[in-house]
Amino acid sequence: LVTLWFVFLVLYPPSLVTILQYTGYDEMVRALRGSLPDPDVAVIDVDERSLAELGQWPWPRYRIAALLEQAFLLGAQSVAVDFLFPEADRLSLNEVSELYRAERGITLNLDQIPGEAVDNDRTLAETVSRHKIVLGGDLTFGGTRQASPTACGTPVNVVLRALPGTTGVPPVPRASGITCPIPELAEAAAFVASTNALPDRDGTLRRTPLVLRLGEQWVPSLALAALLAALGEDHVVMEWSSAGVHELRVGEIAIPTDHQASLLIPFRGKPGERFPHISAADVLAGRVESACLQGKIVFIGS
Repeated sequence: LVTLWFVFLVLYPPSLVTILQYTGYDEMVRALRGSLPDPDVAVIDVDERSLAELGQWPWPRYRIAALLEQAFLLGAQSVAVDFLFPEADRLSLNEVSELYRAERGITLNLDQIPGEAVDNDRTLAETVSRHKIVLGGDLTFGGTRQASPTACGTPVNVVLRALPGTTGVPPVPRASGITCPIPELAEAAAFVASTNALPDRDGTLRRTPLVLRLGEQWVPSLALAALLAALGEDHVVMEWSSAGVHELRVGEIAIPTDHQASLLIPFRGKPGERFPHISAADVLAGRVESACLQGKIVFIGS
């Protein structure tokens, strides 16, 4: 990968001004590094201890449902899940039954098993529909991978507020498609949001896109969608001019952005030092105090 990036930079080098901008920003972040107040954000981590205690990934989706339920019992405001669910859960008993029938000629008798225990995706969808939960989607940019040309789930509304004399459209990156969760999960979620990261030309991640375009629709980032869900909002206001996007507004919150509606990230320390990280195994086992998640926006990932 290092070799590939070197070749890329040789063939398509950033301009000197761009290099100076990157360097200046990096040095500013290092110079300002310091302690910050505890955020209203927590991470439930599917970490190595969780895998050792509960088994290899992927987990059956009834366990993901149980993890979500427990997060809200502990007081989470909203939960964003940083995993993709583009196919049916192969660990569902109905999927296992069909696999054995098709490949081994064995018919499993599921007659005595309650209906809600047969389909893990239905169990997860029912949980997602009851809470403020954001699921992830993966946007495609000009690739050949098969993806939906339209956004999935509940759309986010972007209200454009152009400054006088502005023409055209905001210069927000436009995707060609999105890999969505399966329909029953997408329809149950508060939002289906982008999990994409867009590194700078030198391969370094300094910013995160808050909204992206897909056709005539807008797709929020996982972070922005989690905030919208927590606040009960369904729209953002984008202020822009011919120079590009200036800021996004969520209710009374103003978020300054770069010209493409990306947020520059003031990295402070390692992730575990910036946000509380809680093992998923501890959440499922009931070993977590409610104060750890009470009133917080929660991200579940690895």
